[in-house]
Amino acid sequence: MNVPDNEKKWFEKEYRVAWKIVMEAISLEKRGQFKQASENYRKSAEILSKLLEKPIKQELRNSIRNKLYEYRERAELLESIYEKQRKGMQPQKTETASMVLHGPEIGLKAIQILREASSEIMIMSYLLFEVKTLRAENKLYRIDLLDTLIQKSRKGVNIRIITSPPDFQILGKNAWKQGHALIKLLSESNIQIKLCSFAHSKFIVADGLVVFRGSANLTSSGLSGKGDVAEATNDECIINHYSTIFEERWRNTSKSCQDCTEKSCLKEYPIFRQQ
Repeated sequence: MNVPDNEKKWFEKEYRVAWKIVMEAISLEKRGQFKQASENYRKSAEILSKLLEKPIKQELRNSIRNKLYEYRERAELLESIYEKQRKGMQPQKTETASMVLHGPEIGLKAIQILREASSEIMIMSYLLFEVKTLRAENKLYRIDLLDTLIQKSRKGVNIRIITSPPDFQILGKNAWKQGHALIKLLSESNIQIKLCSFAHSKFIVADGLVVFRGSANLTSSGLSGKGDVAEATNDECIINHYSTIFEERWRNTSKSCQDCTEKSCLKEYPIFRQQ
């Protein structure tokens, strides 16, 4: 870490404080105390934001930046859930309202939404891996995430995905899994993929009728709900909101695209040339 010795202890202390606050947030979240959990995530994000002002190594900077975006998004999601509860709109497990999802039900609901889509699927996820199975309540469920997307594409469903590039400087060892998934999707289907280093939002919009959003990446860990929370809703305002986020990023018209200096969407990655 390229910071002066007199600041190193401060940096490490602040990082530990941010992590402790997140652990408290996760505990609050599991107990259904969404407002307090949201506040904790925002506090942690504020600390991480200050740490990014320091001259640190790029790998550490990327890691902190990813956590910063994740905590902000998680805070936003929990605030939305809390507001619905406060207004007497407690999410119900029905097909016509909203569902708050924890644990393996995150993955089961995500795959259900993908399988039921009939015309269009829009996905943004920081990570997208091959996920074959999901264990829930001592049962093993077939997920076949990539095969489900490929089959849907072959049946005429228009699928667009925005996800991270298989860049080792950004993803580390996860670049191999990311690259494998992208190569499979590109070689076996008509799925369109846009690479973006700032695809920190995690959501699925299916047929313009339902949104699946939350903190879970489309990976085995994320879909198993290990420390993640998600929501599935047919709220028209939320659907429009996430559809707009996707379209602006897809067309490079979002503020994130305009401010981006990395331009990962324009680069060529060696992991593809090796195949």
